[in-house]
Amino acid sequence: MWVYSYPEVSLADLDETYDFIIVGGGTSGCVLANRLSQDANVTVLLLEKGKVSNDWKARTPLTSFHFISDGSRSEVLQSVPQKHLSGRKIDLIVGSSLGGTSKINGMVYTRGFPQEFDAWSKEGRKGWGYNDLLPYFVKSEGNLTQDASKYHGKQGEWSVRAKQTFVWRNSSCIIQASEALGIPYIDDINALDESRLFQQGCAKIHHNMHQNGERASTLSAFLPLELAQSRRNHLHICTNAVVDKLFINTEGDTPRATGIYVRSSEGPNLIRARKEIILSAGAFASPRILMLSGIGPEGHLKEHDITVIKNLPGVGSHLQDHFSIPTEYNIPLEDSILKYQYRPWLLLLDLIYYFLFGTGFFLLPFMEVGVFAQSGSVGKLENGISNGSLKDTSIEELADIEVVVFPSGRPGGGKSKNQSGKLCFYPALLRPTSKGTVRLSSSNPSDPLIIDPNYMSTAKDRALARKILRFSHTLKEKMSSLGYHITDSNTPVSYDDKTLDEFAFGGNSWTSSTWHFTSTCRMAPDNAEEQGVVDDELKVHGIEGLRVADASIFPSIISVHPAAAAVVVAEKCADMCRKEYGLI
Repeated sequence: MWVYSYPEVSLADLDETYDFIIVGGGTSGCVLANRLSQDANVTVLLLEKGKVSNDWKARTPLTSFHFISDGSRSEVLQSVPQKHLSGRKIDLIVGSSLGGTSKINGMVYTRGFPQEFDAWSKEGRKGWGYNDLLPYFVKSEGNLTQDASKYHGKQGEWSVRAKQTFVWRNSSCIIQASEALGIPYIDDINALDESRLFQQGCAKIHHNMHQNGERASTLSAFLPLELAQSRRNHLHICTNAVVDKLFINTEGDTPRATGIYVRSSEGPNLIRARKEIILSAGAFASPRILMLSGIGPEGHLKEHDITVIKNLPGVGSHLQDHFSIPTEYNIPLEDSILKYQYRPWLLLLDLIYYFLFGTGFFLLPFMEVGVFAQSGSVGKLENGISNGSLKDTSIEELADIEVVVFPSGRPGGGKSKNQSGKLCFYPALLRPTSKGTVRLSSSNPSDPLIIDPNYMSTAKDRALARKILRFSHTLKEKMSSLGYHITDSNTPVSYDDKTLDEFAFGGNSWTSSTWHFTSTCRMAPDNAEEQGVVDDELKVHGIEGLRVADASIFPSIISVHPAAAAVVVAEKCADMCRKEYGLI
């Protein structure tokens, strides 16, 4: 329940050299630290710029979720003004404590469509097809509600559970409305192969939650207190540690990363790696460290007087995110989180239930269902959507819209005037064609990044945004026709293109990021066309002793919430490292 002493090592007490240095203790970094430290003869250093921050507020689903938390485990960055969003700046939220974004997200566990990983394989990413990755999904999973199978593991560290009954009444209504629109109900979206594919579906959301109802972050799953204590002699975990850049030895034929500079009050502190350095700092910080170290777009580095060690134009390029265009509705107060604002004594009662019995509202997940739709069917719904054999279905024919549902109003929206409840649809573009950049503002590691997601920069994305809004309206209307009391609160006043564009892209829009940042160190060949940063073994092109292992290596964004895939990237990276150095 309370704060406990986690076995950290201060910067002053770190060793001069380790076998492996992991930069970034977020969603992927905690997994890497666990796997690489399994051998007591291997020394591992995990560096995290944030704190441990794992008190009860960080472990409780309600109080840990970013929009309801105290903000101590989040870092809110801002994009540059977005040209196609009337110059708006968009908040970009990432985790800032041990466990990273897995400490503040919606706890959603989704793996992705098999065809997307198979597309990576067909493009030449050897070992990255769905059947190659499925064993890693199963390995990390400790499923609490489903039997062990080809698709699910029960022995893994990362708890996954699917509630058997829905808490929010609107969840069942959304399923009914989706089915009435020809979108089938999918009980297990994470058990897919050629015989169990779907083109679109309303899916029950599975969550990363422990048996006791607490959030299963990758910190609590892969680096719990007991494990960190038992390995403290050879696994050093150092928080509040900011890595400015890499030390790269250029004396040989090929440059080699042999150390990292950690910021301290006495100046940069150099710590060396015998075997490898692995960057797992995320889609913003991993390319930042590379560029500050002289690895990145040659022209950009020269602008900031950074010596170019390796010209890799892909570093910090190809940034992708699932952009969301929310709509808000009035619903019965009993079906919404807002009931606790109007009746605060209920919240106090649930707080007592939580502390005494570990039950109640504080342990509830917000999102219970997600609707995956194919934009080509928007406007043709209710005619019966065929979901026959999808073995040969192209990615373009799969769902490209997801609507997740929150039983609350938009963040910062306040109470409703008529004391009604609020329901928000958060529909997102699953495969955006817009791509952005992460760039340095100077050679000073303390200066902020220049982040330009370049949202809605393609005509295809803007057209899909209009379809998304029309689909949200269709879903809401079907819920209403089935007898659920739902009315518009913040929605387009009409559904012509001009009105939809103003709603989605205008200056008063509250469109937002979904925090699913990927592909800024993408896995692809190092050539002018592909602009890859790492190879199929996650090694940085042209630099020895250096890998990247986080969501930044995705060749392209996947059509689901990316946390599960980020864990698989870490699992596979750890296996490749252990195999290369004879540790398996």
